[in-house]
Amino acid sequence: MTFLSQAFGMLDSLFAELERDLSRSFYAPMPASFRLGPAMDITERDDAVVVTVDVPGLDADDIHIELDDGRLTVRGTREMSSGDGYHRAERAVGSFARSVHLPAAVDEDKVTATLDRGVLEIVVPKRAESKARRIPITDAKELSKGAETSD
Repeated sequence: MTFLSQAFGMLDSLFAELERDLSRSFYAPMPASFRLGPAMDITERDDAVVVTVDVPGLDADDIHIELDDGRLTVRGTREMSSGDGYHRAERAVGSFARSVHLPAAVDEDKVTATLDRGVLEIVVPKRAESKARRIPITDAKELSKGAETSD
């Protein structure tokens, strides 16, 4: 084996390893520490949009919720617990804000929010005109028969 073929073989294996590492990092789930705020789920029911936000360690007084023109914003602040002696500090501290546009026309005056064991649930009722309703279909043949009998 010549020097050149050895060098190209080594380069080949280096590029293959680099490609594996890069593909792993691009397709792996994002670690929680890299998120831009607390995890948030949005689900839609027939009567409401429900937003669930993970806010462990926060009290209701630490959280502020706003709804303006279909845009929901959840803000909060998590303080670092007092005391020295940390060997490792991985939990996110400081202020956060998450804003999302809700997927339906909602009744902004009837929003409710509950906090239970670190999970904030915001229920935003839909306005009556935005709720799905069944549209009856009339058979065109029936319409034409009715028109013939009335002539």
